[in-house]
Amino acid sequence: MLAKNKAKERPKWLFYLLLGVVIIVWGFDPVVNKLQYENYSPLALSIISTLFSSILFFILSIKKLKQINLKFLKIALPIGVLNSVACILQRIGLQLTTPPSYAFLEHLSCAFVPIAIYLFTKKRPTFIQLITIVVCIVGCFLISGLIKGFSSISVGDLLCAIAGAILGFCIALVSIYGKQTDTTLLTFVQMISYFVISVIFAFILNKVKINGVIAEEFRFSFNPIHIIFAIAFGLFSVGLCWLFRNMALCRINPIFVAVVSPFSAIISSAISVMLKMENITVELIIGGVLISVAVIISGIGDNKEMIFKQRRKNHG
Repeated sequence: MLAKNKAKERPKWLFYLLLGVVIIVWGFDPVVNKLQYENYSPLALSIISTLFSSILFFILSIKKLKQINLKFLKIALPIGVLNSVACILQRIGLQLTTPPSYAFLEHLSCAFVPIAIYLFTKKRPTFIQLITIVVCIVGCFLISGLIKGFSSISVGDLLCAIAGAILGFCIALVSIYGKQTDTTLLTFVQMISYFVISVIFAFILNKVKINGVIAEEFRFSFNPIHIIFAIAFGLFSVGLCWLFRNMALCRINPIFVAVVSPFSAIISSAISVMLKMENITVELIIGGVLISVAVIISGIGDNKEMIFKQRRKNHG
């Protein structure tokens, strides 16, 4: 038997708060990582963040390790592997695109969450959810610049879009099956999976050459300040934020989570404009407004659903 997820015992507002923290931190994430690429290759950063996150979650989970069995691994490993592949594709793609495009293409996951939920549970999305998904996708395409045509799509955009689709399935899987597990243990397996796959990708891409050029040269800075910053930011933005999102997904509607998450890309866009990594455009403004509208509509729909469920429960 898997242990009952203790997240169910905590007040629901806490999970909205944790989700808010994740959105803010992941708003800074693409910009900070882009700056760190001067000292580290993307997979070097992945290895640093996942190695120390794995150590952290091993310590936090040491008394729960006996809960790891075949049933648990059948849930945790596929989620861990899919999440890892998606995040690696994003990190590599970020080198070849802008932080706003990276951030918004990641959140194309909102289109794939309801598809995955329907495939696994046969539960259809509501009309309000469909509206928010469409509005969110339009906003994503506007801000990413892809609305200008397929000729503007770079390899980085393509990698980030594929990652977004995979992450949509991951969000759905955590929401459906994460309730059957301990979220700390689930995150521990995700970190281990991410670390192992990052090492494998780093080795292969450092050996493979495309047109005589190494696919991704492994770069690592031994400057103590660089290392401390990479560890600290990696522990928070990868380790703890994955835990927070896993906890939120066990209590909050996954479609709401997927639609609200692109708000982090608005933060990324604002920071990129301030740092002159991106120019402010009409598409950027309109896309940001559409994402904000989608968040509001999704929040209203999620609130109405909660009220309806509570009334139905009160009336037996």
